[in-house]
Amino acid sequence: MTVLSTVFSIITFSQLSSAIERLTIDKSTKTFKYNGNTVFLNGANQPWDQYGNDFGNNQSNGVFCNLNYTLANLTANSGNSVREWLFIGGDSIPQFDSNGNVIATDAAGSLIKDLTLYLEAAAAQNIFIFFSLWNGAVAIPDNEMGLMMDTKKLQTFIDNALTPVVKALAGVPGLGGYEIINEPCGSIKAGLATNNNCTDTTRLKNTGAGWTNMEVPMSNMQQFVNLQVAAIHEADPDALVTVGIWNEQAGTDEFGYFNYFKDECLISAGGKQNGVLDFQQLHTYAFNGKYDTHSPIYQVRDDFGLDIPLVIGEFENQLSAYSYPVEYNHFYNSSYNGAWAWAMNTNDANGWKNIDTGVAALKGKPGIAVDISIDNPPSGDVGVVMFHHKVNIHVNNKLDGENVMKRGWLVCAVSHAMHVKDALNQLI
Repeated sequence: MTVLSTVFSIITFSQLSSAIERLTIDKSTKTFKYNGNTVFLNGANQPWDQYGNDFGNNQSNGVFCNLNYTLANLTANSGNSVREWLFIGGDSIPQFDSNGNVIATDAAGSLIKDLTLYLEAAAAQNIFIFFSLWNGAVAIPDNEMGLMMDTKKLQTFIDNALTPVVKALAGVPGLGGYEIINEPCGSIKAGLATNNNCTDTTRLKNTGAGWTNMEVPMSNMQQFVNLQVAAIHEADPDALVTVGIWNEQAGTDEFGYFNYFKDECLISAGGKQNGVLDFQQLHTYAFNGKYDTHSPIYQVRDDFGLDIPLVIGEFENQLSAYSYPVEYNHFYNSSYNGAWAWAMNTNDANGWKNIDTGVAALKGKPGIAVDISIDNPPSGDVGVVMFHHKVNIHVNNKLDGENVMKRGWLVCAVSHAMHVKDALNQLI
C-alpha cells in the first residue's frame, strides 16, 4: 500500500518516561545548559495562532498544525526555541466561574493533552517551548485583572489550573520554561511615589510605561509574579521561569535604571522566597527611527549587571542597518543567552520569512544545535505527518498505511489539517 510522505520528517511521539534531560542554568557562567552543553536560545515568537485560544477546549487540528508548521520551519533554519502565549487575558482559558474564580484548566478538560501534544511535536524537532502565561501589553480583561488584584482569586488559578498544568508537563520533552507575564510595565501605574524603592515608579514617568492606562500598582504586579513563580517552582523544581520586561529601564540597575523584577522586589511583594526569576528577559524596539540609548542592540550582556542569563525576548528588523541576521549575530556575539524575534505568525516584513534568515545566520555555531533526548522510543500512539504532495513510498520506510490509519495519526497539510485516514483516502 502506498502512502503519503513529506519534505519534513514524519513526527512520532507517545507517552514518555519522566526521567528526561532538562534545560538547566549554570549559575557560575550564567548560561543555559542541555546535556552538559551550553545552549543559546535561537528562536522566535510564535506567539499565537488564535489569540488566547491555541490550547484547551478541544484544540482544533488546524490550530495544532499551524503551530507545528512554525516548529518545522524554525528547525529547518537551525532554530531551537519558541515563545508561545497561553492564557493571555483569560477570555478562553482557564475556566472561570461568574465570580472570577478559576475552576478548571478549561471547559473541555483538554488543555494538558493539547499542551503535551505540542511539546512532544517540538521535542521531536529539537525545539524548546517557553509558555508566556499572561499579557500586560494591552488593556487587561476582567478575569486577568481579578487575579492581579485579589490573591484569593489568584490562588484558585494556582490550585485549579497552573499547578495541574505544571505538574503534568514537568516530564514532557520540549518544555523550555514559563514566563509569568508579557510586558507587565505596560499596565502598571507609572509615576506613583511610594516609600518603597521597589514599588516607587516615579522613575518610569514619561518612559512609555503604563501605556494601557490600567494603572495596576507595581506592588500588585510584583506579587502577581512572585506567587506564580513560587507555585511553578513548587510544582516543578526544575522549571525555568522569567518575565517579559518591555524595556531595560525596568530590568536592570545599571545606567541609572531600576530592576523592578529582581529577587528582593519580588520577595518583598509576595513573600515567597522561591518566587524569583531564573533568567531575565528584555525586549527592545526602535522608536522614531532609533533604539534607546542603552538598548541591548547597543550593549553586551554583562553591561546589564545581572547574575542570571539574559534573553532578548522581542525585537524586530525595524531599521535598515539592523536586519535580522545582523541582530541575531549581535545578540549571539555579545554573550546574550538567547534571541526571539517578533513574530512568526505574520507574512509582513518583520515576519517569518525574514526571521528565518536571522535564525539561519547562526547555523553551525556553538550552542545552536540541540538534540532533545527521549528515553523511550515512541510507541506510535500519537503522531503527525506533514505533507505537500503524494509520493509512492512508505512513511519512513517503516509504517504502512494501514498501521497509520489504525493509530489515527493527525495529518498536517500546508494549509489545513485532517485525520490521516481521510488524507490517505484522498491521496492514495
